Amino acid sequence: MERKSYLTSKAFRMFLGASILTALSSMLGNIVDGIIVSHFVAYNAMSATSLSKPILQANYTFYQLIGLGASILVAKALGENDKQGVYGLFTLSILILGIFGFAETLIGIFSPELIIDMVCKDAALHDYVAQYFIPMLIGTPTFLAVWFLGGFTAIDGGPKLVSVAMVVCNVVNLILDITLIKVFDMSVMGS
Repeated sequence: MERKSYLTSKAFRMFLGASILTALSSMLGNIVDGIIVSHFVAYNAMSATSLSKPILQANYTFYQLIGLGASILVAKALGENDKQGVYGLFTLSILILGIFGFAETLIGIFSPELIIDMVCKDAALHDYVAQYFIPMLIGTPTFLAVWFLGGFTAIDGGPKLVSVAMVVCNVVNLILDITLIKVFDMSVMGS
């Protein structure tokens, strides 16, 4: 019993540390992203990144409910040696996240105004918000896939790998922000 308690405690600390690092990396990346936009584009262009937060948070919350919830249930099914349950949960969660991501992509391509008008009432910010939102909406399946694969990789025993991948992802994102905004003159869309 003591050995099992030790292993559970060790696994908890491993997952906790990795989860904190991943969350901090994401939050810091969002903050620096806004600062880069405000310095390299315009001070009020940062509003575009701030106005996107409710949609990003809604996407992340949806992922938490479906993707992370499924990965926890899959881990339980694996522990019970229920292979049919594992395959069913995995497939169902991919299907639900895929439909959701595809729907946002279609909105981003055909009618982004549905979401842009919902979050931005200021005509002066509308163009900045559109430049930021349209690529974000089109990229929703990629966003969900990254978090989905990260959740299953963590459950499969690699929480540190997920943390390192997210930190590297944020560093690459910030480098690309600067490159696309300054070198390729893509304004907020480069972010």
